[in-house]
Order: sequence, then C-alpha cells, then structure tokens
Amino acid sequence: MSSERFWDLMRKVLDPEEFLSSFGIRSLSRYHEKHPLEFELKGENTKLYYEPGEGCTLIEGSNSNWRGPIRAPLNLLLIDAIHRFGGYLRGDCLEMEG
Repeated sequence: MSSERFWDLMRKVLDPEEFLSSFGIRSLSRYHEKHPLEFELKGENTKLYYEPGEGCTLIEGSNSNWRGPIRAPLNLLLIDAIHRFGGYLRGDCLEMEG
C-alpha cells in the first residue's frame, strides 16, 4: 500500500460521517444509516442499516449487537495496522514481520 492510499483510507476512517465516533471506530459506516447496503442472503434480498447501539432486528445466532456502535477488537486491529504501516514507511522491516 502506498502512503497516498493509506492517507485516503485514514481520511475515511477518521470522518465522523463514516467510521469515527465519540467512542472509537465504528464497525459499520454511518453512511449506511441513510444508504442501506442491499444484498442477497440465502435467496432473500436483505438490507443492512447502520443502527447506533443495539440493532432493531435479530440476526440468526446473534443478538445483533455486532454492528455497533464500536467493537474493541476492530479498534485494536486498526491501531496495530497503523503502527505496523508506520514501521513500513520508516523502512523498519521488523515492524511488518511481527
């Protein structure tokens, strides 16, 4: 990944209208609150909305709270990725291997 692409990605991640919230990074973009993601699942047309907090619908095998508002593992993975990419940009190959 080039540094330009990295900064394009970070602009989206740090945009409050997309992924940045007061509590961390959202697991689903806030964009989908007004623009639901439509797809086919098990032969049925399905829509995925951004819902802050607890979801309004049950998802098979889940209580639907995976959607947000944030997920700690996602935030930790993002922090680690930013740290590793910083090592890559500095030319520190050991950071990218670990």
